[in-house]
Amino acid sequence: MTETLYDQVPYPGSAYPQAHPDRLATIATLFGMSPPDVGTCRVLELGCGTGEHLVPMAAGLPKAQFLGIDLSPRQIEAATLASQRLGLTNLDLQVADIRSLGNHIGIFDYIIAYGVYSWVDQEVQEKLLQIMSNHLQPHGVGLVAYNTRPGWHMFEMVRDMMIFDTRDVQDPLAKVTRARQYLDYISRSSQVADDVYAAWLMEVEYYLSTAPDAYVLHDLLEEINEPLFFFQFMERAQKHKLQFLGEANYASMVVDNFPDHVLKVLRQEEDDRLHIEQCMDFLRNKKFRSTLLCHQQRTLTIPPKKALIRSFSFSCSFDPGEKEGEFRSRDGHIIIVRDAEQRELMEWLFETKPQWYTFDELAQKLNQEDLLELLQLCLNTSSLYFHLRQPTWHPAVSELPRATGVALLQAELGNQVTNLRHEALEISDDERTLLLKLDGNSKLAELTEELDLDVNRLVKRICHLALLEG
Repeated sequence: MTETLYDQVPYPGSAYPQAHPDRLATIATLFGMSPPDVGTCRVLELGCGTGEHLVPMAAGLPKAQFLGIDLSPRQIEAATLASQRLGLTNLDLQVADIRSLGNHIGIFDYIIAYGVYSWVDQEVQEKLLQIMSNHLQPHGVGLVAYNTRPGWHMFEMVRDMMIFDTRDVQDPLAKVTRARQYLDYISRSSQVADDVYAAWLMEVEYYLSTAPDAYVLHDLLEEINEPLFFFQFMERAQKHKLQFLGEANYASMVVDNFPDHVLKVLRQEEDDRLHIEQCMDFLRNKKFRSTLLCHQQRTLTIPPKKALIRSFSFSCSFDPGEKEGEFRSRDGHIIIVRDAEQRELMEWLFETKPQWYTFDELAQKLNQEDLLELLQLCLNTSSLYFHLRQPTWHPAVSELPRATGVALLQAELGNQVTNLRHEALEISDDERTLLLKLDGNSKLAELTEELDLDVNRLVKRICHLALLEG
């Protein structure tokens, strides 16, 4: 097989909670589907890379089955090594071209293609959607993440500049260095007081300055990078008898998050979901989507029934705001909770983070009507995580604390680790030092003697980050 650019410079992958089967099943349930059980599901990831997304999923769902496909032998080799180190028996990793996949791969409950679609040619794009159509079980859910217009227009301009100046550079990393230098030159040369263009270039340059070289190489300097409008993507999906289920981020679909004068116009098209979604992309200058698809014959409940919220477990994904009753969600939404009992519940959820609670457990602290109202607000603003699967971590520090195998393995390589909520976290050097010692064989008192660290504080922090399994 011909060596790819990903063999020369592997892509720095990550865990994506919005692309976890639990999130896909959650959105499907909200819209009235009966998705396959996440705990025993069969999952296909197309373009799995080095396994940073797939391996933690397989480790966290030991009764599920996973198949990862990637064109790069080097990336599959890295994913295989991680899988072997963790002793996973439910993960199959294969070097393959998406175009070669046929009936031999079987049927799946969930199919994930995160960050593939925009970077392959139209033949592969069509095959990807065909796979979703042919290999998703009747109640299955697929996810495709891709670059979108109008937001990508400006990044496309920067990409064109970079490609122009590096057109004769062959070495991949030298190409990235040259591209960064050229963007810096253009940015500095364009600086004029109150100039919107210059300000935007500076913002992009700052954003890319913190990005790894491999990200710049693959996201901006690859030969193919095709952004498209949401409506264009859906036209392609519909040709394969797939329909729009929703977005992986539920809050992004909520029109109520817009000001009243915008909301008034959007509601004139409330019977046309695709039209509204495209309008919201224009309003937000959206540049990336994680779109969920299902078979056209599935009947969806639109809008979701509030009563369905009872089906889930919930955990905190907000921080307290500056004022009493103010909370800031993981997406930056600020909500104001004025009711004293609702506010007390929110504060308790934060204090007991990362513990999950069922609806019935929360209903012991707040009457059901007020609870449903609060949970709906939190759903609309990404202020709580909604889960279908039950937690696997320990909410308290044990006598012999044990970090997850995934976190221990990743901490050997650096400070980015994946927790049991499938979030990629950047931990501090001190947290990493302690985490590497949390193998379940050492008592906290022993670690306090051994390490020149505030062990009690740090281990509580590690527990709070959902990195302990015992």
